[in-house]
Amino acid sequence: MFLWEKHMRLVYKVCLLSLLIVFTFSIAIQESYGAGKSSDVPKVFIKSYNSGDFVSASKLFHIPASYTQEQVSHEKEATVKVLELIRNEFGKITSYRSPSGSYSFHRVMFGTGDLRYWNKHPRFTKVVYEVEFSKLGRGYITIALVNINKKTEIRQIIYGLPMNSPGAENNTSIIVNKIMSILQEGE
Repeated sequence: MFLWEKHMRLVYKVCLLSLLIVFTFSIAIQESYGAGKSSDVPKVFIKSYNSGDFVSASKLFHIPASYTQEQVSHEKEATVKVLELIRNEFGKITSYRSPSGSYSFHRVMFGTGDLRYWNKHPRFTKVVYEVEFSKLGRGYITIALVNINKKTEIRQIIYGLPMNSPGAENNTSIIVNKIMSILQEGE
C-alpha cells in the first residue's frame, strides 16, 4: 500500500506540474524586453549549460525575493541537479537557430517559483530555438524570460523532441520521472 501511495503522489505531482505549465502558458501575456537584453540571457545560458557550469546557469533563473534563505538554497540546488540531469540525458547543444516553419514536440519542462507567485507576475517573453542535441539529435528549447525588478531572468525552460522522432515520447517521459525524483528528494 505504501508504494502505491507514493506512486500516486508522484503521478499527482506530475499532473500538477503539467497543469501548471499549460495554465501558465495559456494565461500569460507575452511582452518583449528590448533587443539585446532578452537575447543575451538565452545565449549565456546555452554557453553555461554546454560547458557544464550548472551553477552559473542556475544563477540565470529568477527566484522570488519573498523566498526564505532555505527556499532559495533548495531552488538553486534543485536547478543545478536538474540541469545536470537534462544535459546527461539530452547532451550538449551542438547548434541552435530560430525554428523554420511550424513545430510540435514532446516536452520536458523545468522552472523556478510556484504557481501562486507566477500568477502575480504573468508577463513573460519566450525565445525558441531549434537545436541539435549531442545525444538525442534534433530538438527544441524554449526559454521563458521574465523582467522583474528590471532584470531579465529565466522563468522556465522547455526541452523538446519532435513528435515524429522515434522514441521521443518515451525518452521525455523517463526524463520527467527522473526530474520528479530529484525534486522530491528536497521535500
